[in-house]
Amino acid sequence: MPDENALVLTAATPWEARPLARALGLVTDGPGLWRGTVGSRRSILVETGIGAAAAASAMERVFGSANGHTPGLAVSTGLCGALQPGLKPGDLVLDVHGAPVELALAAKPAAERAGVALHIGAIAHADHVLRPEEKRALGVKERAAAVDMESTAVRAWAEGRGSVFVAARAVLDSLEDTAPSSAPDGNTFPDLLRYAAAHWRELPHLAMTGLRTRAAMDALGRFLAIYLGEDHEHAPEA
Repeated sequence: MPDENALVLTAATPWEARPLARALGLVTDGPGLWRGTVGSRRSILVETGIGAAAAASAMERVFGSANGHTPGLAVSTGLCGALQPGLKPGDLVLDVHGAPVELALAAKPAAERAGVALHIGAIAHADHVLRPEEKRALGVKERAAAVDMESTAVRAWAEGRGSVFVAARAVLDSLEDTAPSSAPDGNTFPDLLRYAAAHWRELPHLAMTGLRTRAAMDALGRFLAIYLGEDHEHAPEA
C-alpha cells in the first residue's frame, strides 16, 4: 500500500539532481540519493542515470522489486525538449495525466508565485536526443508538449506500485534547437575538462547549454519547492 505521506523525485543526471536537492532542502544520503522533508512528506530524490532502462533499474535498486515501502507520489523531474512552438528554454512542462485533479489545479498558482512560465501537457518518450525534424514529427504524432527519456519508465514503476505520478520538467531546447547528444560522465572539474577536450569543437554550444541548464533547473526548483510544499487534498483523477 503506498505511503501517502512519502514522496519520491527522480532526476537523470547530477546537473539536474543537485540543484533540485538544494532547492528542496534535501541532504545527501549516499551516492545519487538525497533525503529530507518537502511540505509534510518524507522525501527522497533519486539520481537515475539517463534513459528508461537506467531509470527503471534505479527505482528497483532503491525500493526493491516487491511491493514494500512505496511513496504515494512519484515525480519525474529534470530537463526536457520542446515539441511545440512557443515553448522556450526555461519554461516548465507539467504532465498530470491520471493524477488527482487537485495537482493540476494547484500548478498554475504555484508557477505564478515562482515567477515561471508553465505549460500543462503530455510529455512523450524518446530513447535518444532528437533532431529538430524528429521533434516536430513526434509532437504531431503524440500531440505532446515535450519529450524526455525517463518519465515513461518512472510512470510505469509508479503505476505498478499504485503511486500517483506527475512529470515536471524544465525545457532545455526549443522546437528548433539541437541539444547536445551527450553529457559529462561526472560532475567534478576533471570530468568537465575531459569532456571539453573530447568535444572542443562544440564548446560555444556547450557553454550556452550549461547556462540554459542552470537557469532551467533554477526555475524548476523554485516551482517544485512551492508546488510540492503545499498539501493537496485527494480528488478525482484528471
